[in-house]
Amino acid sequence: MDSYEKDILGFRDQLDGKGLLPWELQKLGSFSPDGIVILGMGGSGMSGICFKATASSLGIKVPVVVVENAALPFLFFKRPFFISVSFSGVTPETLSATRAALRVKGGRVGVVTTGGPLLRLAETKGLSRVTFRAGDLTPRESHAYMYYAIIEMVRKMLPLKTPTISRSFSPSKLRTQGKRYAKRIRGVPTLIYAPSADAHLGYIWKRNLNETGKIPAFTHQYPELYHEEIAGFEKKKTHWNALWIMSPRLRREEKKKIERAQSILATYGVTSFSIPLHGNNKLEELWNSEVLSHWVSYYLAKAGGLDPKAIPIITKLKSLKK
Repeated sequence: MDSYEKDILGFRDQLDGKGLLPWELQKLGSFSPDGIVILGMGGSGMSGICFKATASSLGIKVPVVVVENAALPFLFFKRPFFISVSFSGVTPETLSATRAALRVKGGRVGVVTTGGPLLRLAETKGLSRVTFRAGDLTPRESHAYMYYAIIEMVRKMLPLKTPTISRSFSPSKLRTQGKRYAKRIRGVPTLIYAPSADAHLGYIWKRNLNETGKIPAFTHQYPELYHEEIAGFEKKKTHWNALWIMSPRLRREEKKKIERAQSILATYGVTSFSIPLHGNNKLEELWNSEVLSHWVSYYLAKAGGLDPKAIPIITKLKSLKK
């Protein structure tokens, strides 16, 4: 068993919060933010995207903004709480945005990381922070840790509820299904289509198929894709896969429209697969979908004789900045 496979099987350990180490969170008790701004890139930023997508189900009453950039956008908040999230603690864009956040009048900054310059900055400034041990995890494998670290901070300032994860949740149960989807995808460039309310799941699948599965993958949401993207297949027949994430909350007419779109795309060489969401609540649907995407991506990499953890192109690109 290699380390990536082991990490997928141990994914449940991230959902109980036992691996998180909070520091100086008591400082947040007197702060009442009017907005939450999460700073992060890549797999680390994914934790913020997922937090924003599930904020309403957590009972969050203030706006949530995710910044995947080195600069801060214009913000209307008078008391923003910035959460800087970087698995490695060395991400230059996140470090730059964090330093900018420290200069925002009326704001506070918290940090989620495993170490690096970001942790040293947090310690020097006495910032509230949540850390965890990196082990052999990659950022994309550990964003559940970072998601729950965000929750640990926010609950010190705002009332929220965290839906429980049932005991039936088991990454091993999704292995066979993941292997089956990987065989059907066969390394072909893949589109991931998700309902607009679950667009974050499309991003999870895209990023895992890119980094772990080593295939080109892109995501969009429906119904918007019916109004522009689908027209891009008219010129000639192509060879693509389209994975359709199917929410149990889809209305009958929405399902029929998806079926019609799949039928039309088939005439242009696009093979569609439907991936139904399962879970007792939004969080269970999130983690079930994420684990399945890990299995699919893992088996795609293994079928191609590639290391599912290695990201040589990204590593090369980062080295060119020096």
